Amino acid sequence: IYECGCPRNDIFFKKNVQSEIERKVKGYYKISSNSKIILYAPTFRLKSDFNYDSIDYNFLINELEKNNNEKYVFMIRLHSKVANIKLPENIINATFYPDTDELLLASDILISDYSSIMFDFLYTNRPVYLYAPDYDLYNDERGLNFVYEDLPFSISYSNDELIHNIINYKCIEYNEKLKLFLDEMGVID
Repeated sequence: IYECGCPRNDIFFKKNVQSEIERKVKGYYKISSNSKIILYAPTFRLKSDFNYDSIDYNFLINELEKNNNEKYVFMIRLHSKVANIKLPENIINATFYPDTDELLLASDILISDYSSIMFDFLYTNRPVYLYAPDYDLYNDERGLNFVYEDLPFSISYSNDELIHNIINYKCIEYNEKLKLFLDEMGVID
């Protein structure tokens, strides 16, 4: 057996692919080439009353733009069963974009919760933020396959906490935690 990683993650390691895919995704959604993308990709909930737009998108975008002097857009990728929920006009619904990995490669920040998408995105070495306002309920209903607090990502249980964690991102600290996590897990991609 030749252990060499998972083929579905090859896109994250191909040379000279990122800029091409970033242009493709931004062109598809008519996003300015100099804008940064925040992708929110929550997992499917059994109950349909989860508030997928509980993040204060506008405040987050304004704070990031003010602090980083760059433009940001907010995209959301939902499970197809809940894709018809009404979102604010300035939020891009990326639910039906045909390739999730392309969305990840084009994104600068990922916000998720319990979805395995966080593990795919970590190969970009860009920040992952976990937003889990319903942690206790979700864990009681479906459970988790890992110890949530052992993940190398910032965990937020409220909108205010999420915004604080994103605004106060520390790149070096994040990269150290990420490397340690990958080494401990024996990841060979």
